[in-house]
Amino acid sequence: MSSKTNILSDTIYCKGKLLGYSKPGRKSLTIGKINFSEFSWKYIHIDDVKVIDQYNSEELKVGDFWYKKVLKGRKNWFFSRQFELKSPISFSKKFPWVAIHFDFIRWPKRPEIFMPRGDSEFFNGTLYEVIISDFKISDKRSPADPSVHLSAEIYFQIKKPPIKVIPENNIIVPETTAPVINEIKTVEDGLNVLPEDISSTTIASDPVIESGQNTVVAPSKSKSSLMSLLIWFAALFIAWKFFPLLVLPIFLIGLSNVLFRFFKKSCLLILFSLFVFIVGGFLLLYFLSNNYKTVIPKDNRKGTIKISPPKAQKNKDGTTDFTTEKEIHWRDFYNADYWARYNTSNTIFYESQQRHQNIVSNETTNNSIQFFTEVYGQMNKMDNYHIDSLTEIFITNAVKLNLSPIRTAEMVTTFIQEIPYYLVHDLSCQESCKQGGFTAQYHSENKPCLPDIPAGVQSPYEFIHNLKGDCDTRSLLAYSILKKMGISCSVWVSEAYGHSILGVGLPIGTGTYKQINGVKHYAVELTAKDFKIGMIAPEHTNTDNWDITLFYNKY
Repeated sequence: MSSKTNILSDTIYCKGKLLGYSKPGRKSLTIGKINFSEFSWKYIHIDDVKVIDQYNSEELKVGDFWYKKVLKGRKNWFFSRQFELKSPISFSKKFPWVAIHFDFIRWPKRPEIFMPRGDSEFFNGTLYEVIISDFKISDKRSPADPSVHLSAEIYFQIKKPPIKVIPENNIIVPETTAPVINEIKTVEDGLNVLPEDISSTTIASDPVIESGQNTVVAPSKSKSSLMSLLIWFAALFIAWKFFPLLVLPIFLIGLSNVLFRFFKKSCLLILFSLFVFIVGGFLLLYFLSNNYKTVIPKDNRKGTIKISPPKAQKNKDGTTDFTTEKEIHWRDFYNADYWARYNTSNTIFYESQQRHQNIVSNETTNNSIQFFTEVYGQMNKMDNYHIDSLTEIFITNAVKLNLSPIRTAEMVTTFIQEIPYYLVHDLSCQESCKQGGFTAQYHSENKPCLPDIPAGVQSPYEFIHNLKGDCDTRSLLAYSILKKMGISCSVWVSEAYGHSILGVGLPIGTGTYKQINGVKHYAVELTAKDFKIGMIAPEHTNTDNWDITLFYNKY
């Protein structure tokens, strides 16, 4: 190969003899026994290279030819593919005149390109304005290797420097570096023509590299497939851990890539791709609508709470009771409106208060976690039937609106978040302020509180009656409702944070959680709005500082 150049100072125009093989392309047209197909090159060996004068590639596109504007050679497993973008629509003079292509974005493997020069230089880089013509194609192929072997004339351009120099002492040149082509026949007419009958004969094996030889090795299919699987699994793991929204699309893309290898005919490719992406699209839309919509700003989620004056009511035993109607309107994270209208009784409220006091006074343990576990458990049990009317409202809404378990749980948590915060403590306000910390700061801002409550927590019925509650009062009510609805849940307390939150045992997929008997319970803050399940204050996310008092697993 000489150093002759042309008008373009950085380009050399070349002509040579091509020996190579291609994977059998998809048929685009069949006439008689001749198949017009695409070429997908695996290996290209170029010999007898001569530098020629500048040529016009359009003038060489006559008769049988194959053209590629840029043909990049394989360098390593990372740079083993070439991105191609084609028009998704083609036009014809015959019916149906317009054709739509589903493979307009392609990422085919790059071929091995080997162009030797003497015994110390070779070129395996990028070729430009490639035109291959005068095909001679072998009609003998093995079922085990259906690659098409052929020889042809090739015109191409390369940029300087065109060769890569290897030290003389590292080169051992074999006598033959190209695959052997058996029974070559010249094709007279047609574009990219391949014989149809390929099953009865065999061809020479692929070129094999010996240690130290300057010879091309065909790409390792097993190595490439293994690397693709590893990348797919890694992407799935990262998405599952940090970006749950991307898990389904990544899974579908990887599954499509694996299964497409088993379908060789275009019609099956199209049908299967339509099936995968239609089904996947519906699953993704369902996934989005039920789990991962953006939290709506607080200004758009303002609800209302109405408490009617007490009404006198005669009991069966002749005594007088007073009932109070509450009406709470709130919105969830998807801007769905809910109303809860229920009545509570003064008589039952006073009974709950008395039982509450007895439960606390009978507890003698000095361990705070064990103390609250016993108190919460007995309160939940004592008010179990008294909150049926409120629970029935949530069940009715869930059935009527066909809510998923996650949407149902968020309906309950947003209901409780709508109720204004009241600090509940077991001392008087004056005594509580002397303890300093959060309680003193809270009172200094003249915020509302509920003093002299045993253990500093209200039972579920006490809370729905007076609508005054802080962290553990809210968590206990949410636990009682969700448990009655058959949704896994738990109550968390932390001595380090002086706080309590709710855990929900549903597949949220993101956020803070603790695993309880094999079930992930995702934490949620109930003392403020806009906290979805899995979300708590950033300073409270160390799960080692949280203890589980009550829990319920459906399965």
